[in-house]
Amino acid sequence: MNWGRSIIVLAGCIVIFGAMVWSIIGKENTLAQGHTILLKIAPVDPRSLMQGDYMAIAYDASLFPDQKIVETLPYKGFVILAFDEKGIASFTRIDDGRPLGQSEIKIVYRRAATGPRQSGIRYAATSFFFQEGQAERFESARFVMVAVGSDGSTVITGLADADGQRIPDSSP
Repeated sequence: MNWGRSIIVLAGCIVIFGAMVWSIIGKENTLAQGHTILLKIAPVDPRSLMQGDYMAIAYDASLFPDQKIVETLPYKGFVILAFDEKGIASFTRIDDGRPLGQSEIKIVYRRAATGPRQSGIRYAATSFFFQEGQAERFESARFVMVAVGSDGSTVITGLADADGQRIPDSSP
């Protein structure tokens, strides 16, 4: 292999590594400085043969605009969710530039494939992974705990029960 190819391969590796680090730093900032809200869910299946124990997540319809509105949206944008005193969020409006109310938060959406468990847009991950053998612990999950960054990005921080209380990740 000549020096030119080596330099190109090395530069490519540096760019990929830099992009990964940038992504991790962004998620860490969201976790550290983000506002945590609860998104209502309908858990699906806590097992995958290829991936181990996890919960596929279907979000509640109250988190999304009407399907006719979804069909008109661009691939990526922002929605406004309102949250109550417990932090439970629900869809308010598509971002139209108006200032946020005190109990509102702006979240990035992306269009997704539609199907029986999808509304057509996504705000957060649709699966939550946990230690093998812990599926029973998470069967009571009714909310996903999501940290929302100032840029509208989201990171799932855990699952919560019907009272909005975090379900511990592992046994004490």
